[in-house]
Amino acid sequence: NMLKIQKQMMFENTEDIIEEVRKDLASGIPIETSIRKLHDRGLTIIQSIKVLKTAYKISLGEAKTYVSNHPVWASVVSAAKPLHENLERNLTIINCSE
Repeated sequence: NMLKIQKQMMFENTEDIIEEVRKDLASGIPIETSIRKLHDRGLTIIQSIKVLKTAYKISLGEAKTYVSNHPVWASVVSAAKPLHENLERNLTIINCSE
């Protein structure tokens, strides 16, 4: 029950955040500013991507590109790079062996 309540609170909070980002968009606030605001509010990089995708009505790939290229996420992207490269390398090996 407690987990269900926490998930519901998170969902409601996410909806509020999406609405705020939509208002920023309507006011002409640049997407880069929205990304910084999401980061400053404590959203994770994944949460920020999801919010941007929904609020800006853009593809997941576009949202990922905007967020991962923003300076506030540079350390997270940099730290994840070796893992990402390793995954790509292993997927290539798997695809070549099929």
